[in-house]
Parts: sequence; C-alpha cells; structure tokens
Amino acid sequence: MRLPQGFRLHAARVVDAGLVRDVMLRCWTGTVATNSSAYRETVEDIAGQIARGGAVLLFSGDVAVGGGRFHPVPGPAGDRRSWAEIKRVGVAKELRKLGLGAPLVAALEDAAREAGAAGVQLGVREDQPRLVTFWESLGYRVADDVQLHTVNLLTPPPVTMRKWWYAAFSRGLFHPLLSTCWPRNPDWIECAPIAPHSGIEISHDQMDARDHWRVGIVSGSRY
Repeated sequence: MRLPQGFRLHAARVVDAGLVRDVMLRCWTGTVATNSSAYRETVEDIAGQIARGGAVLLFSGDVAVGGGRFHPVPGPAGDRRSWAEIKRVGVAKELRKLGLGAPLVAALEDAAREAGAAGVQLGVREDQPRLVTFWESLGYRVADDVQLHTVNLLTPPPVTMRKWWYAAFSRGLFHPLLSTCWPRNPDWIECAPIAPHSGIEISHDQMDARDHWRVGIVSGSRY
C-alpha cells in the first residue's frame, strides 16, 4: 500500500522503545480513555515487546507521527503455529484523514509474517466501535474465541478480531469462492474472510518452506 508523499514507515528497534512510547502517548491521549493499560506501560515494557515481536513507526519527514506493535501469541484452537497480536496502533490526530492507517497496518502485518506468524488477531475497545469497521475493511473478522495477550480488568471486554493468511506460490491467484483475495507480494495471497470454520471446505495439501499453509483445494476444485 502506498503512503502519501512525505511519509515513510520504519521498523522500530529495541533502542527505539522510548520513541515508540512517546508517539503512542501523543496519538492516544485525548482519544483513548485513561483506563487503557497503554498509559501504564514503561519504556522497559515496550522494549521487551519489541524484542519478542516488533514495532513499526510512521514518519512525516523526520518526525514520528504514528506507530504500532505486534507480539507473538498462540494460534486459534487446532492451529499449533505461532500467530501475532497487533496492538497500540495510532496516528496523530491531525493526520487521521490522510489514509495512513491502512499502510501502517500492512507494514505491521508484513513484519509479523516475516517473523513467522501464521495470522493476526487484535482487540478493539468496547468504547470505540467505529474501529471495528476500519479493521473489517482490512480483512479482519470478529471472533469470540480470541485469547488476547493481555487483559485489562479495568475495562469492559473488547471486541476481538482475527485475520487468517494462506500462502500461495503464484502472484494473482484467484478463485471466485475466495471473494476477498488479493496479492501483496510474489509469494503470498491473502484470503481474509476464509477460515477453517467458515463453512467453505479448504484442503491444505502441503506446507511451504516458511511453514505457512498453501492453498491447495477449494471446494474440490484444484487451481
């Protein structure tokens, strides 16, 4: 996904933990309620999260104006592979109508995938329901069985969401049953709404070299 001119994305390192925290606080203060556990995170907490998972910063010129993180988590029931939880995503308030959120999330997803995640999950605060629509536009679906990495006992349970990835070996692979599939790079295709319990039969005939599922047969039709 293209960023507007003048913006760039940068993978954050452990030494950037202080900047990651500062950017998050600037983006969240006044937008996210103060009972969020994000406000209680220390630089050391964030450094540990980056070391175990990763983070991405969004820059306008040389100024950090947004960011997000991901953390490894267990997969859904029946999936023994590692997944990732995306969290603390934010863009500076004055820049929120410029289409920066989707490229930021895409960068986080790509980094999580490169780190070995087979899919991603997240939680949306109960008091920000409009964000559910945003995440659905990026291929996430509400899933009641998601187990979040951390639980905030000071807030109502969030809306939990999940996005499945399926690997493929050719760019532009498409099948009409996979109505929301699109290529991002030469080795992958995303099939956002399709999951093992979606009612559509998907047979994964082998694992590829990155240990992600390869789409083999859909409803009995090989393609």
